[in-house]
Amino acid sequence: MSIIDNSGVKLDEWRPGVLTRKLAGAFSKVKSLFFMEQTLYSGKGAPLHVHQVEELLYIKSGALKVSIDTPDEVQGFNVSTNQTVVIPSSYPHSFVNETDAETVLLVFFPHGDPFNPSITRYL
Repeated sequence: MSIIDNSGVKLDEWRPGVLTRKLAGAFSKVKSLFFMEQTLYSGKGAPLHVHQVEELLYIKSGALKVSIDTPDEVQGFNVSTNQTVVIPSSYPHSFVNETDAETVLLVFFPHGDPFNPSITRYL
């Protein structure tokens, strides 16, 4: 067992308008899991990308428009506070905050380093 003190972890700008606080992962000696919080400003999100592992997006506050490319079609979903999006591995997807307020997400991956190029690819 270990306890990770996240009290000093600051939000870093991952990309313009997307602030990220990495809470657990390979960087903190957690080998097989990754957990972070993201704050998305209005109109901001993640471009089309794909992971070789599942991804969970929990909407802590605000709302998102999530697009997932399934084998049959591109599906769009509007999700809001207290909803979790389960994104299957190998499905291209993107998301954007289409509201006027900030959206805060908790993001989970079953991999300690999910943004390694062997796991995540931006399209």
